[in-house]
Amino acid sequence: MSGREESANYGQLSERTESTGIFDEWTCVFVSFLDLVELLFINAFHSRKVSLQSIRIAVNRASLLLKTDHPFAMKKFYTDGKTILAEITRGNGSNLVDLIKQQYQISEIVLPSLYNCIDFRTYEVAQRYWPLGKERGIVIDPSRNFGKPILNELNVSINTISDLLQNGHSEDEISEWYEIPPKYIELTKEYELRMSA
Repeated sequence: MSGREESANYGQLSERTESTGIFDEWTCVFVSFLDLVELLFINAFHSRKVSLQSIRIAVNRASLLLKTDHPFAMKKFYTDGKTILAEITRGNGSNLVDLIKQQYQISEIVLPSLYNCIDFRTYEVAQRYWPLGKERGIVIDPSRNFGKPILNELNVSINTISDLLQNGHSEDEISEWYEIPPKYIELTKEYELRMSA
């Protein structure tokens, strides 16, 4: 895989296909950073009891309305726990549109907590994701380290630290080699534990 292809993809998931005899074949599915952000929002909406069918309808309508393949990667969506609302800017103001009922909506809105963990750039499209929160210092940014998680202030790969820990190196060794305060090694372990859950 070329560096360009790797930088365009956040991660890799594998799913098993039919056995062909002696060797099993694997099909690789790559997930871009914007796909990852959309999956995070789908999970957030579903955890607030919005049905998967409603989410599917909302993403299709939002894609057409906003003219983008990744509508949920934009900072324009809210939920009241029953439906998904999109903030649509027209002329001098903006309105909330119920994507399920296809009507303008005014009611109590629940802001997705993910907005606190995602930085948005121009046109409110997701730019980077802070999986443990912005104050914790681990970031996933497609413009840094090929979109793999890093310690933001130190620019050190989480995978590097995790691999060293898994290969039996002590926290003191890693801390000395990379000039990392021990709190960042603990943060890396917390991140890995949370991601494996």
